Amino acid sequence: MTGPKEPAPRLPQEGDWIRLTGTMIKKETIQPPPPPPTVLYLFEEVSAVVELRSPLGDVLTNVGAFNDYHGEGTATASGVEETEKYIVANALSADGDGVYVAVVEVREYLYLRPSLGNDKGSFHDKEFRQMERVARHIPGAPPLPETKRRDVWTSRKGWLIDEPGKAGQSTSGGSNEKE
Repeated sequence: MTGPKEPAPRLPQEGDWIRLTGTMIKKETIQPPPPPPTVLYLFEEVSAVVELRSPLGDVLTNVGAFNDYHGEGTATASGVEETEKYIVANALSADGDGVYVAVVEVREYLYLRPSLGNDKGSFHDKEFRQMERVARHIPGAPPLPETKRRDVWTSRKGWLIDEPGKAGQSTSGGSNEKE
């Protein structure tokens, strides 16, 4: 057997007295201020991927990846330098129609914002505030540009763009397509 059901607790009305709290004299509705706008910083991150490719240009495997840690534009140059070592170490031939190696420049885009509660400089560059990645899609934000990939060097043809530090010496233009 159960006793009479107690009423659910209610919100106080003007004039209601609550033990150890007092008498409610007025109810205030406060409209919160609008949230501050979200400021996003669009960054282009450049890296280089080294791919081992079949004679038809299909990717067999990724051999390595490089970023611009040592300065702007160093990802590609580091990728080519290490690829040349890889070719020698693995006895790959630049001649013929066999397997070849390509260095691909990858440009990815991401939104960052200043880290909340962190006014200190970035771990890698003290001149700039620490930034943090933002979710892939923010409501109201423009969509991120598509990732761009282009071959910049192959073991068959060498540089397909101007070699970093030697502008104007290349004889062929870059391409977004595989050889």
